[in-house]
Amino acid sequence: MYKYENGKFIINTNSQGKPEPVEEIRATNHMLDKLSYQLATKQADGAGGRRLLFFNAVPSGDADSFVATKSLDGLQVTYTTDTAKSMGIAALADKNDVILASSRDHDATFKLAKFGTPENVMFGHYVGQTDKWVADTGKVTYDVNKDGTVTVTIPKFSVVKVSR
Repeated sequence: MYKYENGKFIINTNSQGKPEPVEEIRATNHMLDKLSYQLATKQADGAGGRRLLFFNAVPSGDADSFVATKSLDGLQVTYTTDTAKSMGIAALADKNDVILASSRDHDATFKLAKFGTPENVMFGHYVGQTDKWVADTGKVTYDVNKDGTVTVTIPKFSVVKVSR
């Protein structure tokens, strides 16, 4: 991503002469670090797991948006993004807590079907490779429908825990 020239590091450019997406890569790595415990302790849905879902992990084509619904150990989760290259992650931490993350979209949404009224919805992160959750500052935007479906808006590169 960087090269050393004339006594300083500069950002590499791609074949079209555009700078490498260093800040985006850095933000993605920080986001993944915030939920590293969940990533390290669960098998992903693509490998047969039921408690860790990846949405749009390999973006297809030139679509302007992405919507998918998957089952998180029986809980229906829908990820919607209007940024084609954005990726979503949902993890079932335990029977009461769902961890949500989204990469590039500034207002991606997750719908948790018939989840019920959340006790807490908060930004945060796991402390290293432990199951200790620490709340971060900020107010998460979410709605609850009459049937208990929770819609959570996730700013880019954020991690949110929804608890019941």
